[in-house]
Amino acid sequence: MRRRNRLLGCIIGIAFIANAAGATPKHDQHRTVASISPDQKSATMDELEKSRKTTFDEAALVFVCEADLLRGAHEAVEEACGRAIALKPSDPTPHKLLGIARLIDNRFESAAYEFKRAVRLAPNDPGSQIGLGEALRGLDDYQGAVGAFTAALALSPRDGGIWNARCWTRGLFAKELRAGLADCNTALRLMPGHPASLDSRGLIYLRMGRLRLALRDYDAALAAKVKLPTAFYGRGVARLKSGDIQAGLRDLRQARSLDPTIDDAFAEAPLITPACNAALNTRFVRAVCMEPMSRVPESKKPQLPRSGRSAANDAAGQTGRVLTVTLSR
Repeated sequence: MRRRNRLLGCIIGIAFIANAAGATPKHDQHRTVASISPDQKSATMDELEKSRKTTFDEAALVFVCEADLLRGAHEAVEEACGRAIALKPSDPTPHKLLGIARLIDNRFESAAYEFKRAVRLAPNDPGSQIGLGEALRGLDDYQGAVGAFTAALALSPRDGGIWNARCWTRGLFAKELRAGLADCNTALRLMPGHPASLDSRGLIYLRMGRLRLALRDYDAALAAKVKLPTAFYGRGVARLKSGDIQAGLRDLRQARSLDPTIDDAFAEAPLITPACNAALNTRFVRAVCMEPMSRVPESKKPQLPRSGRSAANDAAGQTGRVLTVTLSR
């Protein structure tokens, strides 16, 4: 199933990851092309190409790998990081960089493999645990994803992006909703007014059937002028359930125009029933879609067809979702 990545902005703890997928940086800058002035750019590119030709300097190859990730050259990332790993297998950084590139490309299985290697080499690095959580969520491994985010929080308990990533995961799967609400509340205490966290809490309230509170959070998230497809989608569903049919339909159209595959983001526990979806453009929409929202038992998951993945929320600057894009929320 497609998952909205909140990796970019929460994940990994390095700003160039967020930049690579168009998300807003939330952490300190590393030494990358993005952090240099225009006057330095030519010299830095010369340094980059010189480093690329190195044979024995592992640190130089890691620099090249970072720079290639920043500019979105993921094939070059594979080459540079692969060479760095061959020179120094004990360095977790190139494994993490490979994991990021693969995560951005929605190659979740191979991303999880690299993050697991990074975790083994540097078990006290919360960034690798965050990346692993994002990859496992993309593989529909709920317990594994929550476990990885929990491990990251043990290492970095004041990182609001990680709290948000765990909240969002619980909301997507419609599991442990009270715990998810607590996660989102903590995220918002640490990051007041954070749009992605408001979006996540809106989803939790929507799952709980607390429509007024869901609408409040969705309105606040969208008031930040960040075009979150999931927030438009969730608000549209909440409005339909509340009887505000035309406003709900407008929000759903907006969400689907921003991300044509937005429905897939919630395929594990759909927010719109097939009957409601079929009735959206008919005169029966009020009668069908105002029915009480069905609850998904926490011990069961619907078996629905799944489609491909995209990163529209990452491009909107969402983390942690843990990027968004789809750097996590």
